[in-house]
Amino acid sequence: MFALLFVCSVAVALYAWMRPSATVSPVPTLAEVTATRSAAAPAETAEQKRERRRLRRLAQDALQPIEVQRKALASLHPQYWNAAGIAAADQLLHQSERAYLAESYVAAADGYRATYAAYVSLIAQGRALRAGALVRARQAIDNAQIEPATKALYTAQRISTGADATALARRLRVLPTVLAHVDRGIAARAIEDLEMAHVAFSEALRLDPATNRARSELAQVDQLRARQRFMSVMNRGFSALQQQQFDAARTTFQQASAYQPGGVTTAVALQEVSATSLVDELQRLQVQADALLRGEQFNAAAEAYRKALAKDPSLTFAQQGIAQALSRGDARRQIDDALAHPERLSSDEVLSASQRLLAKAQALQGVGPQLAERRRELETVLKAATRNVTVELRSDNLTELRVFRIGAIGRVTSHRLALRPGRYTIIGTRDGYRDIRQDIDVHAGMRPIDVRCREPI
Repeated sequence: MFALLFVCSVAVALYAWMRPSATVSPVPTLAEVTATRSAAAPAETAEQKRERRRLRRLAQDALQPIEVQRKALASLHPQYWNAAGIAAADQLLHQSERAYLAESYVAAADGYRATYAAYVSLIAQGRALRAGALVRARQAIDNAQIEPATKALYTAQRISTGADATALARRLRVLPTVLAHVDRGIAARAIEDLEMAHVAFSEALRLDPATNRARSELAQVDQLRARQRFMSVMNRGFSALQQQQFDAARTTFQQASAYQPGGVTTAVALQEVSATSLVDELQRLQVQADALLRGEQFNAAAEAYRKALAKDPSLTFAQQGIAQALSRGDARRQIDDALAHPERLSSDEVLSASQRLLAKAQALQGVGPQLAERRRELETVLKAATRNVTVELRSDNLTELRVFRIGAIGRVTSHRLALRPGRYTIIGTRDGYRDIRQDIDVHAGMRPIDVRCREPI
């Protein structure tokens, strides 16, 4: 249909160019031109010569671009797809050349321009036919239709070869092998052999990177493979988590995130590792701290409870445990100090403080054997400290005796005092002698104390 319309348009152009008009005269033959020139005629004026040269240049300018278009059309081999159209265009060019030789320059220029338009139209037609054939060939290859692709590619290549047609020819040549690889990949995926399916689809793409079906199938298989690897790694992570191998579980879940970047599953799993490892660590700290508390290692127990509280300040066991460790540690330390200095109990203030300490220590529940023993020792010491001991002081009846915090005794040869166990200081003075100061520890069954000034001054 396109060729028929083109022939008609060329015919119309030829008719318009050749028909008589007010501005274009009929084209004379070469014999007529020769006869006319040989006949007697008035000589051309200078103005007529200039006009004739101007019209000749116009015709030459119209002829100049035709050759480029004619070569471009020849490269599209129009004899295969519009022989009538190229014949009509060539005939139009031939007639235009005759007009030029006959010095009918206006008619020649019009003919050249019509010829140029005819060549341009034929070139556009050929390129459109070739482009359409390539589209049909490409679609047929994509749809695995070998025979339609072969026919369409043959049509395109008859018009003109090129890189695009060569590429399609290569795709068509390997198409049977590509289809075989795709079929093998689909069969492998059906039996869940994803590795084999990946190899098959990859080989199909290697042979023809433009195979959309192989590309889409490979993308689906790779998604399944990534999911399979992801689940395998996740299973290893949960296995490590069950065995309380928290570092290994954390590392494994982090590896799994590479197959599912930003996935909610890995984030939840990592949170579970953190939570489970925290619970495990807190349980370990509780067992350790409770054992230290029972073993009456109060400072170490308090430190373990502090570590637990640092991880979770709301832990009841740690709050109660550290309170017990501190209170028992303080009680033992204070009792040890009181037992180490029983002589201080002669002071009413120290005695009262020690009695309060004992009451506080006895209020502690579930204490260990060491603290319980120290409570009993303190209780015994305090009972003894409240019972007076008879102390006999001996002197020379010349030395003035005074017991610090008790009072003056005076000059005596022998004097008995009822004192609570503890440390006391006896001061002796005598004119002409150096004063003496003697500390004594009062306790049951003690021997008499001799105090007298002996050193003259």
